[in-house]
Amino acid sequence: MLEVLKKSTPKHEGPYLCSKWISYHFLVNLEEFKDLLELLDTDCIFQIGKIFRGLKADFKKDLIEAYNQTLIMLKSNKFDLSLLKQNLPVAIGKSPSAFYLFNPKEDAYTVKISKPVLQLQLNTFRYSFLDKTIRLNSLGEDCIFWGFKLSHPQIFQDPDSNKIKKIDSSFENFPYFSQIRKWMRDKTSVARFIIEQKKVVSTLRIGKKCFSWIHLHPQLKKIGCELDNYAY
Repeated sequence: MLEVLKKSTPKHEGPYLCSKWISYHFLVNLEEFKDLLELLDTDCIFQIGKIFRGLKADFKKDLIEAYNQTLIMLKSNKFDLSLLKQNLPVAIGKSPSAFYLFNPKEDAYTVKISKPVLQLQLNTFRYSFLDKTIRLNSLGEDCIFWGFKLSHPQIFQDPDSNKIKKIDSSFENFPYFSQIRKWMRDKTSVARFIIEQKKVVSTLRIGKKCFSWIHLHPQLKKIGCELDNYAY
């Protein structure tokens, strides 16, 4: 898939600067994840921030399989994120036009972003027993795996004119934003937890097809966390 991208350099393209990100933090089952990717209807899914040798890769297929294996292990009371981490983060666009291929040295390639796209990365959270709150985007051994963080920006600085632009319908990937918002509303619910016999509300979301197995999540069991029945 990398061969479809134009070759360029950061010096030629200019910096990719975006802000005011909107993010969704969600855990879904494999079928729901595939459904989301089908909604986006694109093969322009590229790993970012990594060096590749050669141009042959199917990032979409590899990501689906990595997530499948991660969920299989999770449901078996095992936990290993190494395969999923190998396949994330990725950027998603409707066409190759939002990306370019940078060749820093012979037979070494990396994908760069030039225009606003969706960005998908590993998502974790941490529960603080001190203030009884859920903290997103946390790091550490006590962090709990919760699927993905899917983000899109609202502001873009044009590298040619340096003008700040609000991302609107003139941007190719803008339609994704409303599609994702509706999908999240229809296919997922707000995750409401019970920890230490107290209800804990969060902005985390859970796929409606996860409720039958979420009690198997080993990291939730470790902290004595259950899903509130109201969330069903």
